[in-house]
Amino acid sequence: DARNLVAEVGFREFAGKGIAAGKMRPLDHFALTGVGFIKLDLEGAELLALRGGVETLRRCRPVVMLEVKKGMAARFGHDDEAAPNFLVTLGAREVERIRADRIFTFA
Repeated sequence: DARNLVAEVGFREFAGKGIAAGKMRPLDHFALTGVGFIKLDLEGAELLALRGGVETLRRCRPVVMLEVKKGMAARFGHDDEAAPNFLVTLGAREVERIRADRIFTFA
């Protein structure tokens, strides 16, 4: 059921060797409909995944849970607030924080 789909984008980090990515596609590549929830825990790459899912976010307006750990986004040239701020520019608002997880909904 697409309403229960959790969209996650993953990558592997090898100790001291940077990031190696397998074959990935942006979320928008799949033209999904009915997405109700997206959980992103990407060790700082959350903004990159969000950028690849703008149309899905606009179309489906899902609840989005981001893990935001201090300093992790810097590995990708972003500050810690880049992904949350990006969601806000799309019309989302933060409704809850649970440890490092931040939950956003669209009005």
